[in-house]
Amino acid sequence: MSGKNAVAISTELHLQDIQHRMERERQLGPGPPPACRISLIEQSKYNSTLCAKERPSLSPMYYGFMCHEQHFSSTPLAELRPLALSAMQVRSNNKGHYLLCRVVTPPSWMVGTILCVEDPAGDVQNMIVFNYPGTRRTKIHALQAIFPVGSVLAIREPLLVPLKSDNATLIRVYSPSDITFVRSGDRILADVTWAYPAPAPAVIPRTADEWDELGGSHFETGRFLASAATYTSALELHPSEPFLQLQRGRAYHVLEYLSAALADATAVMRQRGISDHTRSKAFYLAGCAEYGLSHYDTAILQFKKALYLSPLMPIDQFKLWDERCRGRVRETRGDYDWEAMFKDAQVPGKRIDVAEFVGPMEVQQMPYRGGGRGVVATRDIKAGELILVSKAFAASFPDELYGDRVELQNSITGGVESACSSEVLSQIISKIFGRPELAPLVFGLYAGPSYPDPAHNYPLRVLSDHNVRSPLVQELNLDTQRIDHIFNFNVFVPETLRSVHPLDISSHGDGNPSNEIHLFGNPDTTPPNKDDLPSALFLLPSLFNHSCDGNTTWYNFRDIMIIRAIKPVQKGEELTLPYVQGSSTLSRHERLKKYGVTCDCSLCLADREDGEEACRLRERLLDSLGSLRSPGTSPADIRSFLCKVEGTHSALRGPIRPASGRVRYELAIAYEIMARKSMDASFRIQAIAACMAALEAYGIMVLDRSMWGPVGSTLGGDEYLPISAETRNLIVEGAKYCTQISLSIVSAFVLMEDIPRARGWARATRILDNIFVGCGDALFKARHESTTDVLIQSGVVLAD
Repeated sequence: MSGKNAVAISTELHLQDIQHRMERERQLGPGPPPACRISLIEQSKYNSTLCAKERPSLSPMYYGFMCHEQHFSSTPLAELRPLALSAMQVRSNNKGHYLLCRVVTPPSWMVGTILCVEDPAGDVQNMIVFNYPGTRRTKIHALQAIFPVGSVLAIREPLLVPLKSDNATLIRVYSPSDITFVRSGDRILADVTWAYPAPAPAVIPRTADEWDELGGSHFETGRFLASAATYTSALELHPSEPFLQLQRGRAYHVLEYLSAALADATAVMRQRGISDHTRSKAFYLAGCAEYGLSHYDTAILQFKKALYLSPLMPIDQFKLWDERCRGRVRETRGDYDWEAMFKDAQVPGKRIDVAEFVGPMEVQQMPYRGGGRGVVATRDIKAGELILVSKAFAASFPDELYGDRVELQNSITGGVESACSSEVLSQIISKIFGRPELAPLVFGLYAGPSYPDPAHNYPLRVLSDHNVRSPLVQELNLDTQRIDHIFNFNVFVPETLRSVHPLDISSHGDGNPSNEIHLFGNPDTTPPNKDDLPSALFLLPSLFNHSCDGNTTWYNFRDIMIIRAIKPVQKGEELTLPYVQGSSTLSRHERLKKYGVTCDCSLCLADREDGEEACRLRERLLDSLGSLRSPGTSPADIRSFLCKVEGTHSALRGPIRPASGRVRYELAIAYEIMARKSMDASFRIQAIAACMAALEAYGIMVLDRSMWGPVGSTLGGDEYLPISAETRNLIVEGAKYCTQISLSIVSAFVLMEDIPRARGWARATRILDNIFVGCGDALFKARHESTTDVLIQSGVVLAD
């Protein structure tokens, strides 16, 4: 057993133990909660001390659940009755009640924020708050800014559960909206007497400058919610200080609480008696917020006002913002700098700053899909045409993770979700918490059969709320369990567009021909570690229905999704894309279970005609495809392997056989290796033939299979094109390989010094790339820079 497998099994057993314990909790009846004030307070202080210490170099992994039962309250606090800890029922949601409590020790964090609270009678209880924004991987001093000692909280309909031993209990709060921070003058505190004196809080700043220093320290260390909370506390004591409100607005902006940032900026603008410099800062903050809200023309006006009021604002800074805004406006019309996006996407941790584009598509009700929704073309669409550019609502990549990680067992699929998935769920909740006007866009997505079908119209209109608000006040009732389900049924694994490496035609190397040839990856034979998979929620792309044989393809520039048509689409025809890929309908169907859908596309129907036994054999064969890449494998071995794969297809199936396409390209590579070893051009001819056959397996019609002779006027001369421009039979899986295979043919003909054919296949390569990727010459050159220059020196131009 490998170490990796041992860790995976240990994780699974640990999560199963937690799940069994939760099942046991549901079966046990209610009972009185135990209480021990001194021991709980001392233990909480000890945990807080541990939390304050530096983490070990190896970050700990925590485990939780996704899509399991999570309670949240939808009853307004004013309609609930107070409840003492001594009266709370274990394993009950305590419906109709709220718990008034006070934080008595510094908080700590482990999967959620852990608080030790007391009620007015002096009874104490530990409480864990899941999903609260700004608390994940947060240092204790920042946690104290959000949940300071002495804070009075009202918990709506709290859930009390037993721990591993029934001798201890814990309050679980799943939704941040169930927590209300109670201020000293609130009516809820009328006639409330506390049995114990208020716990001594941490040192509280006295002056506005001291508050600014504390809030600024949180901001500089990346604890932005703690920073916003600190400035909110400062404003309660110093409401007439505009710089405190601007600083809070700055924290809001980084948190992407854009409406709140704009509200703070607007409030400062309207203040009387402030300096032009301060007002200029307010206009600048407003411009940044409007930019984030995609109001680019308004953002330019705000930046102009900031520049007019303050000559200290560098003109170069204004020009930069002006250029960015105008660039975003162009992008809303589909005019992108694709090369810059591609290069930015190769930078670890980089997020791509572009505007969204919605092309000839709209969301409609689909009667033949049971009344659900889908996306249809609003006009005739050509193959290769841009359909949609969408920014992720939330996204996480492995190169962005740091500190403590949380893995989640998915209660729907039974599998374990990656740390990136856990991070995305946290981002979704945080974004809705900070911008509640976006909630309808998320809750308007499909949440599975356990929830009512969403409205047919989408996207819903977003009405921004520009009222000044506290970062810890949430008027929206957040159903975190529904968010889990929405994520489960709509999650994407971003596939960032990478450089392409065909058969290498350069003369450089160590003398071993096989080392000069780049093999394309095989995602089915070597599945990536789930911890290496990014995760993202996209809104409009989630409305596209699945088809393994879809008429669109998608790829990413990190958190930006591009959707293009790969086939001609008629007006009113549904636009579909593949959620998953696999060697046959069996593996695809298994992966589609997560989304609760089945597929009856042409590929799946053809696989079913082949028979289940044949499909299982095909799966096993392709799972062993990596074995063909060993040094001792000969073309004869691969031909034998190809015969076995071909034998899993019905004789009546037709030429579209993507499984065979992958094996045929492996055969082409083997022939090219033989050609270089033996200096025998006949092997290269066989490599070209194998590449052509691979293209046909992906639905491309090869018109000219000749290997020598003239390609003059009878074949079109300078317009010679060896493939058909008809794309109705293209399959989406070809997007990964076809350009690479075609470019390998170009390379082979260059090595054979057949420049006319190389040029024709170069034109074919560009046609295929325009269909599957698009984006023009600059991006094509950037992605194929390893071969473009060499081919140009040989007289073959791949881009105009």
